[in-house]
Amino acid sequence: MAQKFRPYLSAAELKHIILLLRKDASAASLSIAKSLEVFEFKITNDINRPSYIPTPLPTIAQRLELGEGAPVSETAEDKRLRAFAKFTANPSFCSSHEISLAQTYRYTHKLMSTEERNHYEKELFGSPPEPEEPVLS
Repeated sequence: MAQKFRPYLSAAELKHIILLLRKDASAASLSIAKSLEVFEFKITNDINRPSYIPTPLPTIAQRLELGEGAPVSETAEDKRLRAFAKFTANPSFCSSHEISLAQTYRYTHKLMSTEERNHYEKELFGSPPEPEEPVLS
């Protein structure tokens, strides 16, 4: 038995192939046309559903969420809250960026202890400047 393959054809392309096969009166062409006509009948009567439906790729503008109908992007505060929730659930699943966002959320919402707050401020702002010695002239 010969291997069989199924091409992806639109209903219009299938109909065109059948018309071309019908013009050639050879037995092989008529046999192929007959099996394709059964297939076309099933398609036109919604017995067969498409096995492949091409979906258009999003444009660059859609991927960057530009233009009309673009979804509202998440605010910085929403990102911090989401990172905080993930950090609270399991910090080992967080990236370093998410941990930073979660710590910022904790800092701005006064969820840190005094010691954590001082350490965070030291990391954020650096160590306090050393007092300058007076210059004697």
